[in-house]
Amino acid sequence: WQTAPGALDRLPGDDPATRTYNDFLAILLQSVDSQLQTDIPHASGPLPPVANLDARIRELGDELLIDALVVRRIYRSLMAGRHIVLSGPPGTGKTELAKRLPTLLWREPARTVTSLTTRLDQPPVMQRDIERHGYLPMVVTATEDWGVRDVVGGIGPQLTDQSGLSYSIQHGALTRAVLRHYEGTDEGRRLPSQPQAPVRRDVVEGGSRYRGTWLVIDEFTRAPIDAAFGSLLTTLSGGQRALLGVPTAAETVDVEMPADFRIIATLNSFDRHFLNQISEALKRRFDFIDVLPPAPAQATAEQAIAAGIALRQLHAQGIPGVGERGIPGMLAVELRPDAHGNQQQVLVAESAAALAALTSFWRIFSAVRVYRQLGTAQVVALYTNMIAGVLLAGMDWPLALDCALADTLADQLQVLTRDEQRVLISFLQHAGGDGSPFISAFRKLVSDLPAGRKHAVLGPLGGETTDDATIVQRFAADAPLALPPDSIFARRVRDLLGERGL
Repeated sequence: WQTAPGALDRLPGDDPATRTYNDFLAILLQSVDSQLQTDIPHASGPLPPVANLDARIRELGDELLIDALVVRRIYRSLMAGRHIVLSGPPGTGKTELAKRLPTLLWREPARTVTSLTTRLDQPPVMQRDIERHGYLPMVVTATEDWGVRDVVGGIGPQLTDQSGLSYSIQHGALTRAVLRHYEGTDEGRRLPSQPQAPVRRDVVEGGSRYRGTWLVIDEFTRAPIDAAFGSLLTTLSGGQRALLGVPTAAETVDVEMPADFRIIATLNSFDRHFLNQISEALKRRFDFIDVLPPAPAQATAEQAIAAGIALRQLHAQGIPGVGERGIPGMLAVELRPDAHGNQQQVLVAESAAALAALTSFWRIFSAVRVYRQLGTAQVVALYTNMIAGVLLAGMDWPLALDCALADTLADQLQVLTRDEQRVLISFLQHAGGDGSPFISAFRKLVSDLPAGRKHAVLGPLGGETTDDATIVQRFAADAPLALPPDSIFARRVRDLLGERGL
């Protein structure tokens, strides 16, 4: 066969058939010359920088109140090749942040690719958009019985079809996450066909495409982590070519760790002394970054975001009258411009009783935060119980507030010192007027304390020179609280003084 002169030239004309023919011809010639991009290349190499970091941080702030500097510190460590541990009080969004950042920061814009088709009911040239959603988080929760087999792999029991028991090599969480980056690994359950030079691939899950998989370990220190990670100290130390020893039935096979693979762990700092410790050798392999509750300046946004989450959860439960943005006649989450003209979510109470209860709740919660850094998750839980109490249990707003505090928050105050519990009881009893009743009770309580305990109580408020006006402001003690006279929550807090706790 020989090509006739001019056979592959574009045809003149602008009618639909001629345009379709010319498009088909152009793509066909590109395909013959191997210049047709029918897919985007698989991710490989080091972690790429994020060009629009500021915009991604603002996007994260729409649903998760995390200090922008914390996000920048996390980004810096990840880009520098470090693995990280997110440490902080419970409920501050550590796990949610660990799951969102890999997909949010490294999400790529859609790219258009062209391909030829052979079906007669389709055009000869097809175009489609392909997008990658960053890195897929593979979340596992550490437990007390974790060992090397759970992280790397080893021999484990397996039930057979005949209800018998057999033993085989099983991959641990880290090995599965790493192997998913390579062709022919059956979602991380077997070695690639060429383990010394594996072929990189993208990860597809739930119809979405990702650059790779990252391992997220929740509750890091609930496991004897040094024993589980002991064989990985060299692997995690970095270097030009880190190798993961994957156990097989015959031997341990070294597989290269992807240069853009990371581990993100979370650690509950409140429970740190009750859990397993981390050796200095393992600490060197991670950066520890604190994720703390939102600052007081973010109170308006925090209340609105927490209420929005609570409303969506109740709406998902099919609670009558609850919409995803509010409850008619009770409350709503609205977008309003802030002092700088930016749109900000605001929680709006649409009845006097709801306003009094919501305001009192935030004053009590802020008073607790003077001594205990509770996260936004606790706010969500309290809003959920308050709203459900009003809508479902026939409670008025003061009773719904009181029961929500007693059932959701009281037991978490067992970790307060007896002096801090007494300060909170004084606030619940004496808030109102111009704040002077609370100041009198507070000063009397502090004056009877030894020097060390006095410093512990006054330190979070600014020290022993703190004036009365500052104390009244920090505790918002200059107005009465919308609690029933026989408050269940106040009784629960008083009972903490005489019990050792769970």
